[in-house]
Amino acid sequence: MLLKCTRRPQEVVLLASCPQECCVFRAWTDCELLQSLQIRSRNRATVPNSHTDEIVASMGNRGRLSNRLSSVLLALVLWSCGDRVPGPPIVESVMPSSKPAGAALNIAIRGSAFYQFTSANLDDKKPARADDRFTATLVRSGLLPIELEGVAWTNLTSLSAVVPGGLEVGSYDLVVTGPLGASNTLVGAFTVCADEDGDGTCGCIDRDRDGFGAEGDQSTCANVGNDCNDAVDSIFPGAPEVADDTVDQDCNGNDTVSCFLDGDMDGFGTDLGTIKLAPDGSCETSQQESTVATDCDDSQASTFPGAAPNDGTECMKDVDGDDFGDQNPPAPVTPGSDCDDMSTGCVSDCIDADFDGTPVCAGDCDDSIATGVSCTTGCTVFLADADGDGFGDASSPASAASCVAPTGFVANSTDCDDNPLACGSSCFPGNPAADICDGDNQDCDALLDENPDVVWFADADGDNFGNPASSTNACTQPAGFVANNLDCADNPAGDAVCGGLNGNFCNPLAGEGPSGDATCGDNADNDCDTDTDDADADCTATTTTITLRFDNSGIGENLIDFPVLVTLTPGNFDYGSAEVDGSDLLFEDDDASTVLPHEIDVWNPGGTSQIWVLVPQIDAGSSTDHIFLTYGDVGIAPGEDADTLWSAYHGVWHMQENGDGTADEFRDSSPQNNHGQGGGGDASRVPNLVAGQIGNGQTFDGDNDRILISPSDSFNFSEDAVSMEYWASPNLTGGPMVAIGKGGFPTGYRSGIEFDGRVGWLVAGTLLDTVVVASAEFHHIVVTWNGSTMRTYVDGVERASQSKGGSLGTNSSDFFIGRGPIGFEFRGIIDEARVINEGLSGPWIEAQFRTTSNTYITFE
Repeated sequence: MLLKCTRRPQEVVLLASCPQECCVFRAWTDCELLQSLQIRSRNRATVPNSHTDEIVASMGNRGRLSNRLSSVLLALVLWSCGDRVPGPPIVESVMPSSKPAGAALNIAIRGSAFYQFTSANLDDKKPARADDRFTATLVRSGLLPIELEGVAWTNLTSLSAVVPGGLEVGSYDLVVTGPLGASNTLVGAFTVCADEDGDGTCGCIDRDRDGFGAEGDQSTCANVGNDCNDAVDSIFPGAPEVADDTVDQDCNGNDTVSCFLDGDMDGFGTDLGTIKLAPDGSCETSQQESTVATDCDDSQASTFPGAAPNDGTECMKDVDGDDFGDQNPPAPVTPGSDCDDMSTGCVSDCIDADFDGTPVCAGDCDDSIATGVSCTTGCTVFLADADGDGFGDASSPASAASCVAPTGFVANSTDCDDNPLACGSSCFPGNPAADICDGDNQDCDALLDENPDVVWFADADGDNFGNPASSTNACTQPAGFVANNLDCADNPAGDAVCGGLNGNFCNPLAGEGPSGDATCGDNADNDCDTDTDDADADCTATTTTITLRFDNSGIGENLIDFPVLVTLTPGNFDYGSAEVDGSDLLFEDDDASTVLPHEIDVWNPGGTSQIWVLVPQIDAGSSTDHIFLTYGDVGIAPGEDADTLWSAYHGVWHMQENGDGTADEFRDSSPQNNHGQGGGGDASRVPNLVAGQIGNGQTFDGDNDRILISPSDSFNFSEDAVSMEYWASPNLTGGPMVAIGKGGFPTGYRSGIEFDGRVGWLVAGTLLDTVVVASAEFHHIVVTWNGSTMRTYVDGVERASQSKGGSLGTNSSDFFIGRGPIGFEFRGIIDEARVINEGLSGPWIEAQFRTTSNTYITFE
């Protein structure tokens, strides 16, 4: 290399000759500030190229160079192309610093020490050699390093590169490595993001490309403000509004609407043109503005579309506000059907039938040609007299006002019972007939049944047998009295006839006992049959066995553990050979050895007695299956076992009690012991004991009578099934009534009867009813649900069914007999009520009806 230094004004010129293919020059001075450094080529070819070129260093702002050139230490350092400038590359930033995951991207990498050694400061650039290249790599934890493509030198402080597409979304570090292997890392330099709206950018999500985003980093959007509809590019904050199109273009929360003049302030404006636009979507009614312009008369507040809804929605006039439009309104108002729009009473009927000048709607109380020609005021409203006793019913629909009474109507309203199917003409004010114990008020006074015709006999010793010599009349059982007069000794302090024993040891149920019993030698007539000791047949141990054969013909299934009602009468049972209290009854299966549980429902020596017996199985269609009844020997009788008999049930109420509001007075024969309390403890709400279907039942007045069974977990069934059974004789003169059931919605279940005789029942929120029963007649009613189907049976026949799924659930509501959870009190008689957590089958129910209606057993 040759160096030669010459001086020119303001310059120092170094002549250099480089035999190498290419060279890099660096120049320094210790006394002068060089302003620029450039290379001049004589032939403007590749510089330098084995010839002499000039390296010119221009001076700074110090003026001309002095003649002390020899004092200027000027040095030129020459490197060949194979040499390297020491020091690592310094990476500072990347532009852009993010890209969507899909496409490749060209980026610029900024740094402070990127040198392209073979072409620095040359006017004519020469490509770098292969071993002079930089590399750039993206690095992310968990992924292999990704070396960028197309890394090329741009100038001293910039490299270009290509980031490939398809990179995993996330943040990457950028590693730049120089030709000598030195590298630097820019942490978090580059981010790959998901382009959710497909616009080729990250951050702002602007799906409709209107410059406003609805999601993502909205600070990167072209405009600030949330887009209220990012699917339509004409909707964004500040967009031009189109009035009355129901679209909120400018995202202010309202559609701009046109406001029209509403002069009469009836909510309907005129069509004379828009008076203003309301950006908030509402017009000011107080300023006579409306959003609609369909008023046909803007001077009348009574005239607008729909003013007379009974005649339609057209623009009608309705001055009197009766919802009927004027028949002759001024144009362009649509006419209606109101014949007098100044009177609310006259609408479509302005006829004056009797031609007296006053139509009905204007005050004529009788417009009939036949009766009211001269009668316009002072007419009478007559009351129905359905039973024809001359007294009207205030609760029945009245007649129209008239001058004369219509047929079947009277002027008074004092009848207390106008139902011809009930008390009817036998009940009216002033009736001289005696007001007896039938629940009817014959004389319509303030007292009911004040002339009782029911006789009760004193029971001083409390053995439930009355003294025939001491009686009283009352409609309900007085305390200390019973309905029978069968006691032969009613002295609680002792009776000589009974050997000085207390009188309650002498009664029809006391019994003499078999031979050898102490009562057969006490010289007393203990059982009141007029025979004493050995003269009494009861003192001789004898037994009698009867075969009870079942008629199960037509029943399509085997009846397992089936309760059968055995009815004993003097015609099929010898009461004289049995104990007077039935304590010697023994029921056995057809093997004559298996003892069957039984319970005495009604015991009436010498009359009709009814006993429930649990039979293990009665074969389908059989007319030969049977059991045995043995009686006459107390020593072999096991006694009653109601718990075993009714073990499958959750409540069995025979309704034989005479209640007074005492707790647990209405006994539950099932082992659940769900005993009921009459009136819920209120004596005025206790039902009355009356003759029922099986012995006695309870009559409910339809007002307040009820039997309350307190909440019990035994009524919250674990399985989704329930059946209720009862006998009922309803009084259908009032509204709907509930006979039995548990409250709670939708987890309750209850059954009752509508006023028209429909037997209805509700389970888990679903109602099923059907019209089947008549008033004042006993019917056997069973309602059952097996978890999939609800069914109603009346007198052994299925009358209604429907699908019903779901779950019964639980609640803490009371269980009632004679009313529902919120009223609907029962009117009539209820007897033999039961509830069980099973869905009973049709054959089972038909057989149960047969046995409770005394058509099922033959005595042999």
